[in-house]
Amino acid sequence: GKLKGLTERNRAAHAGYAFLENKYYLDHLYENVIVDGISGPVARASYWVNQHVIDGVVNGAGRGARAVGQVAYNTFDQRVVDGAVNALATETGAAGEELRKIQTGQVQRYALLLFASVGLLSLILFLTNVL
Repeated sequence: GKLKGLTERNRAAHAGYAFLENKYYLDHLYENVIVDGISGPVARASYWVNQHVIDGVVNGAGRGARAVGQVAYNTFDQRVVDGAVNALATETGAAGEELRKIQTGQVQRYALLLFASVGLLSLILFLTNVL
């Protein structure tokens, strides 16, 4: 019974009890001194590397890709692809103008051209097989 309430009556006993209850203050030492002492500078250094190095590389790659895209669009797409399409359209229009001359709307003439073409093709096949 004499020890009951000792930590409340005696300051030294109370301090000893708090020291043991807090596990020698090792958790406080680890979290507040060691972890905070390391994590703060490491976090700041990581943030700086992210902002200045990694973001710089990503932004540079983006600018490079944009420049390559502009060159591809201005050179290849506008000149080569669109040029080919425009040339094809011009030639198609010219061929249509020429074909329009033979399209008279007379079915007999179309039949004559069809049979003449079949006859000419048959003659070519016959001659190539005979020779």
